[in-house]
Amino acid sequence: MMGKFATISAGALLLICMLALNGVNGTASIEHTDPEDDVSEGDIADGDAINNIDIKSLTMDIVSDPMIVELTVYGTTHIGGEPYDYSYYIYLDYDGDNEKDSTVSITGPGIYISGSGLSSTPSQLTGVTGEETSTLRVELPHSLFEGTPAINDVGAESQVYRDTYRARDFLNSNFEGTGSVGGGEITPPDPQEDPRQTPTAPSLSIDIDDFDMDLTTDGGSYDYVMEATGTGSADIVEAYYCIAMYGESGEALGSYSWNKAPIDEEHEYGGQAYKEEFYATGTGGSWTAWKWYFHSSGPIDDSNRNKFESPDDYYTGVGSVKLHIRAYQEDGTWNQDAEDITQEYLGQESTGGDDDTDDDELPTGDGETEDSPGLALPAVIASTFLMVAILIHGRRRRS
Repeated sequence: MMGKFATISAGALLLICMLALNGVNGTASIEHTDPEDDVSEGDIADGDAINNIDIKSLTMDIVSDPMIVELTVYGTTHIGGEPYDYSYYIYLDYDGDNEKDSTVSITGPGIYISGSGLSSTPSQLTGVTGEETSTLRVELPHSLFEGTPAINDVGAESQVYRDTYRARDFLNSNFEGTGSVGGGEITPPDPQEDPRQTPTAPSLSIDIDDFDMDLTTDGGSYDYVMEATGTGSADIVEAYYCIAMYGESGEALGSYSWNKAPIDEEHEYGGQAYKEEFYATGTGGSWTAWKWYFHSSGPIDDSNRNKFESPDDYYTGVGSVKLHIRAYQEDGTWNQDAEDITQEYLGQESTGGDDDTDDDELPTGDGETEDSPGLALPAVIASTFLMVAILIHGRRRRS
C-alpha cells in the first residue's frame, strides 16, 4: 500500500513540477479565441482566401512532449499554393515579457522554428499536419529546445498574398489577450469605410505629436524616412494606423489599408528595401507614448519613372493626404487622431485642412501651422512615397 502511495505521490509531484515550470499561472494548456470577420484586408477580394486566414482559435498543450499547437481558421488552411500564397506564424513567449522569443513559420516551401533557446537556428519542422482542413497541428518536440521549454504564452498571425497585395489576421500576437476583453469586442477599422468616422470614446486620449519626412533622390535611386511619435491613454489596448488620400473637395478616395500594432518588420522585394515600426513605447509597454517609423529605398527605373516625371498628372484629383491613428480601449470603443501630411507627402498645399481634430491652428506668416512639422519637399521627390506605399503593404515579411 505504501509502495503504491509513494508511486502516486511521485507522479503527482512530477506533474506539479511540470505545471509550475510551464504555462500561464501553472496551467497545462493555453487557449485563445478570435472573432470572425476581423481580417485586416489589403486588395484581396476573394472571400474564400480571406476565410482561410481568418483565425478562430489557438491552443497549445505545453506539458506534453512533443508540445502540441493547433491553429484553427474559419475556412481551410493552405501552405503555399496558387493563385495565392499563404503563411501562418505562431509566436512563443518564454518568460512573460510579452516579447516573441521564438516563431514557428508555416509558409511554403519552408516550415521551421526560429528564435532563442533552440538547439539549432532555424530548426526544420516535420510534425505539421492539417493542410486544406480547418486546423493546422504543429508538434514541437522538447529536443528542438535547449532543455525543457517553459512557455508562458502563445500568439498567432496569418497572411495571404496575391502579387504585391495581402490580407492579415492576428490573435494575441502581442500577448495582449483574446481580443475580446472587458465585456466588449474590438472590431478593427473597416477598410471600405472613410476613416473620418465619429469616435465612440472621445474621452480616450490618442495624439500625434510630431511627424517628419525626409525623402531624396540621387543617382537613379530614392531613399526616404517617415516617422511620427505621440502620446495616449494608459487604457489603450489596441491601435491601428492608415495613410488616406482625399479628393480636392475633401471626398474619400478608394479603400484604406489599416495596419495593426505592434509592427517591427523589414524585408527586401524587387530591389527595394523596407523597414517599419509601430508600437507602444510607454512604461510597461503602455500607449502613453508610441512611435511609427517607415524607411524605404530602391531604384528609379522604367516601372516607376512616370510617377517621378509627371507627378501632377499621375495624382490628379488628390487634394490631401492624412495619417490616421486609431486607438481602442477594453470595451471596444475608440478614438483617433489625424495629421495632414500633404505638404510632406506631395509637396503641395492641402485642400483639406491640417487634420481632423478641433485643434487646427491658423497659418503663420510663412504658410505653416503649428501642426505642420516640416518644410515642403519638391513634388517630384515627395510623390515617391505614394508609389512605394502600395508595394510595402503587399510584401511585408517578418525579419
